[in-house]
Amino acid sequence: MEDGIEDNTQFAKQDYWESRYKAEASTNPTETFEWVKGWSFYSQAITPLLNSTDKILHLGCGNSRFSIDMLQSGFPHHTNLDYSPAVIENMRNVFREHEETVEWVVGDIFELGKAVNGRQFDVVIDKGTLDAFLTGFPDDDPWDPSEEVWDLVRKYMAQVHDAVKPGGLFLHITWAQPHFRKRFCEVTGMDVSVKKVGEEWEYFVYVGRKKAE
Repeated sequence: MEDGIEDNTQFAKQDYWESRYKAEASTNPTETFEWVKGWSFYSQAITPLLNSTDKILHLGCGNSRFSIDMLQSGFPHHTNLDYSPAVIENMRNVFREHEETVEWVVGDIFELGKAVNGRQFDVVIDKGTLDAFLTGFPDDDPWDPSEEVWDLVRKYMAQVHDAVKPGGLFLHITWAQPHFRKRFCEVTGMDVSVKKVGEEWEYFVYVGRKKAE
């Protein structure tokens, strides 16, 4: 359990995140936190997949500096989206010096078209965001997901698929192993490969490529 929290199902609730981010911003507005590691941990695996001109969308960005670290590695164009107004306002202020290429947007990942005005991106990144929503199903069997879980996954991945340009990438970064998670990333017909990162504790980058039209 993270931070002494005994009920991880809170991670699936918007009011939990809004309350958490308000409290964190009031005590230390420049503090950032990386779920499932930061950019430096994945850069070697992800960098060969990217171009410096790529427009990149981060889903459920929270107070991660992942996009800023990517910018400093030569990938400057980012849109960071989260449904917590508190964290978006704070991060926009903290990283205002990058406002020409880094955008911070309040939006619902289940209504992505509305949140980003129908724009499509070369790369869409989910780093632990789907994991958070799946905590809302603590009794579900990961080997045989319920129809409720599949409904959420299909809805989410449909939004992701629409936000990715034809031929573009969806990168899902998680600790969840391939026999549980790969099939979720494939539900819209993307071709999905898996990159394993780390040795003592394994993390995974699921690389979904949308078919070119």
